Amino acid sequence: MQDVSRDYTESFKYQWRKWSRPQFEGDNVGTPLAGYTLKMWERIAGIHDGLSGQVILDLGSGPGRFTDIVRQKGAECIGIDYSAAVVACAAENFVGDPGVCLCQASALNLPIKDESLDGVFSTGVLHHTPDPFRGVQDASKVIKPGGWLALAVYGKDHGYDAVVLHLWR
Repeated sequence: MQDVSRDYTESFKYQWRKWSRPQFEGDNVGTPLAGYTLKMWERIAGIHDGLSGQVILDLGSGPGRFTDIVRQKGAECIGIDYSAAVVACAAENFVGDPGVCLCQASALNLPIKDESLDGVFSTGVLHHTPDPFRGVQDASKVIKPGGWLALAVYGKDHGYDAVVLHLWR
């Protein structure tokens, strides 16, 4: 029997290894993509201000383009991805940054203590899991009272930048 889980993690590893930085803001200064990732994250998260002193979870971080935005806004960031992308390239993208913690883990079994984070966001990820509803439930458990959760998934008539859920606890 084929190991579907391994195939999944390896396919994203290949994808993010090949295109690990094309949507990082610092690599797009002066190009048509300048500001795109920042604006997308702010639209999804509903946050335009700084995040100094906060700890935020990037659920399904891939190579870390949104982790990078969270760092620019002054927060520490935990990036979790089920695929090997987190090992293949996100670790390289954030080498030497003590404000980033990267983990290869499942969105359906978060290795994070309940009510311990200031915010969680997930962009274009949970619909790829076998149980998206459980992913939302698990993500909401790790948010402190007063924290927030912002989710976006692919839709029929749009990309993955339309907000699906925005919750303040």
